[in-house]
Amino acid sequence: MNHVRTLEVNGLPAATGTLSLRKRGQRSTLRLTVIRFGGGLIRFASTVRRGGDAAADLHWQTVLSFQPLASTEVPPEAHIEVHQVSAGEAAATLAAPLSAAEFRVLNGLGPAAVLHTGQLVKLVSY
Repeated sequence: MNHVRTLEVNGLPAATGTLSLRKRGQRSTLRLTVIRFGGGLIRFASTVRRGGDAAADLHWQTVLSFQPLASTEVPPEAHIEVHQVSAGEAAATLAAPLSAAEFRVLNGLGPAAVLHTGQLVKLVSY
């Protein structure tokens, strides 16, 4: 790893470094940044092709946006349960507290998919 340095990100200890890469004649740089947080490390990695200043800027914007949540911002603990669809139940009614679109993604359903009696779906509860 080249050019390793330590820094702080929003008051948290961090380190960053780069590694030069060459793949199929193309040169690029791997940037790895780690932030020590909550007894572990948060890792950010990006590959930037030569002249890819926008990608490098995006890496730093992402890293610098990391900050611990205030206790009032922590969402309630979510639980996922498996549910067998009963006659007449629809995605829109089963989805809460998710949106119907989120429910469909969670269950791998297309936008036009219809639920069938006996089908197993995942539900979220808090």
